Amino acid sequence: VGEGIEFITAGPGLRPFDDIGDDSPIDDPEKMLKGWRAYRNGLQPEENFEAVIGRDTSLPASILQLLAEQRRAVGRISASGTNYKGEFGRWAGTGFLVGKNVLLTNHHVLNSPEVAKNASVDFEYEVMPTELIAGRQEPSAQPGKRSYRFDPTRLFLTSPATDGGLDFTFVWIETDSEAPGMPITMRRAAFAIANNEQAFVIHHPQGHGKRVSVDDVDVVEINTAVVRYVSDTMPGSSGSPVFDRQGRLFGLHHASKGGAFTRPDGRSVEVLNEGIKIGAIVLDLDRRRATSEKAMAEVALGLVQGSDTMAGFFGNLGRENRIPAAASGVEAVVDSYRGSDADVDIGFWNIEWLANRYHDPVKLREAAALITDLGLDIWGLEEVSPPAVAALVQELERNFGEKYAYALSEPNAPESKQSTAVIWKTKTVTGRQEDWPEEIERYWRLRSTDNLDGLEAVEGKIFNRYPGLFRFSAKGARSFDFYLVPLHLKAMAEGSKRRQLASRLLAKAVRLMTEKYRPGVDWVLGGDFNAELAS
Repeated sequence: VGEGIEFITAGPGLRPFDDIGDDSPIDDPEKMLKGWRAYRNGLQPEENFEAVIGRDTSLPASILQLLAEQRRAVGRISASGTNYKGEFGRWAGTGFLVGKNVLLTNHHVLNSPEVAKNASVDFEYEVMPTELIAGRQEPSAQPGKRSYRFDPTRLFLTSPATDGGLDFTFVWIETDSEAPGMPITMRRAAFAIANNEQAFVIHHPQGHGKRVSVDDVDVVEINTAVVRYVSDTMPGSSGSPVFDRQGRLFGLHHASKGGAFTRPDGRSVEVLNEGIKIGAIVLDLDRRRATSEKAMAEVALGLVQGSDTMAGFFGNLGRENRIPAAASGVEAVVDSYRGSDADVDIGFWNIEWLANRYHDPVKLREAAALITDLGLDIWGLEEVSPPAVAALVQELERNFGEKYAYALSEPNAPESKQSTAVIWKTKTVTGRQEDWPEEIERYWRLRSTDNLDGLEAVEGKIFNRYPGLFRFSAKGARSFDFYLVPLHLKAMAEGSKRRQLASRLLAKAVRLMTEKYRPGVDWVLGGDFNAELAS
């Protein structure tokens, strides 16, 4: 049934992610890809990632254990009825568990609830170790010895195999009290694999016993929706999981194309394969939360881990109105990434552990990786030193190609002083520090023993860390301005009354700003409160 399936996108691309071009929310997608894959593979950013990976085809032995465990979640699907072409017949494919009762495969394997209802999956159709030692290449038992049925009334989500669809189907599988194997984890990840890396496929080629492709399996192209690789696959391999060097799922195999193709080492091959990125499938599921399929989409999304660096931590939430209702799966994925200018994502982080350890390259790189992975536009940083902020911004560009600017709440403070700061992506927002009006500025210098106009007095300085004032403007088509104040308040029980007093002063400051000094501008106050403000 998989014969004749067309590739989803045109190609080949000249560079990774060239299908999104300048509309990418990432400054340099190619450098970001190399930075992430170097980080995941334990390489330093100055090392030539493609050269190192290309010449080292050996892998840690534990990859064998990982793939062996994950193969138990991969099964042979037997289906019949009217296929995706409208033809009647029987066919076989591959699918795999992503949850105890959720299986993922291609649309062209299970194209309708009717086909799914009458189909079955066998997770044990493979050559046993004793048979392999004896020289057998196919299982002695027939498929279907222990099979499972589907219940599409409980879950059936699909995207077509043609017309720009993503060729996937999620379906409910009726399992015993224990699933046939541990589900394979789905992750949001735009930068899940790079050219010259290896792609491992566990599949049932032509409906035969379960096999794994581990030799000559180079990735040759990647864009926003798909990955292309040279691996041994055949019809029946459709719906197979595709793994990276760490045994992490990154793609859903769906098509092969014959022709003359060149491998990274210059050798020619006659077959090129295409897998749909799990990250692209997840973005499509995000979009469906605004449709009648919301309940089923949330079942599948509940099985997803991680964040998408290109889409940001919140994916395409809030961007649904930027995506045409009639957009195909591929169009929706690209529009989701382009729609990142429709919102501004903000996070706050107490990064005290880096304040005096920014000279440690491991710590600095870990901080940069986390910030990059979450893909937020603005970060408010608490308990950080000025040189640590500068080092972090430099590391983000050196490792991942992301350009950030920064500003300090106390720019004239000693370098050793811990305070608050903000960093922001220059591609998506502009930012600057502003001075508080003097009427408000005096609040931040108050001590609990001062005359506070009837406010309750408590011992100690109310604001141990100065609450800097920063104004930001979004660069998107719908530009908007807002103020941001990063905060760090007094900790533990003895700080309780001061936190309450601080919250009242902040509320009064914002009210004065909105009514007297800066009407019509939105506000974001966040950071490390150390407890609920009312505590």
